[in-house]
Amino acid sequence: MDGQATFALLSEGNGPDLARLHAQCFALPWSPESFEELLGKDTTHASGAWVGGTLVAALLVQCAGDTADVVTLMTAPSMRKQGLSKELMRLFLRDFLQHPQKTCFLEVAQDNIPALELYKSLNFKICGARKDYYDVAFGSRDAWVLRRP
Repeated sequence: MDGQATFALLSEGNGPDLARLHAQCFALPWSPESFEELLGKDTTHASGAWVGGTLVAALLVQCAGDTADVVTLMTAPSMRKQGLSKELMRLFLRDFLQHPQKTCFLEVAQDNIPALELYKSLNFKICGARKDYYDVAFGSRDAWVLRRP
């Protein structure tokens, strides 16, 4: 894909776009209906990067009071290593963490080195672990819990 990415908030109706992107990124993709349900909640922050009318990266976060929990962050394989996920996270964190008492959490597979490097660059720190957290096509994987105050 050629062209510069445009960043925008996502809303109801973007479920099919998110499901297409998720299927490119994960072995067990979520349905458009699952994404529509998340998008319909007033506690969901959803943003994406578009190139040529195609959603190529997305961030979904559940927010409750002073806490945010990253549900998923994904970038199309053909668009990785261009800083799209980092920019989506940076924009969200810039707005959410304006108040020092707010905290953002996320889980990441312990063997997902590129994601761990991304989150480290955004000042996330490991604060726990979850055994067998991710269901994957061949079994399960452990996750680190990361936190950014």
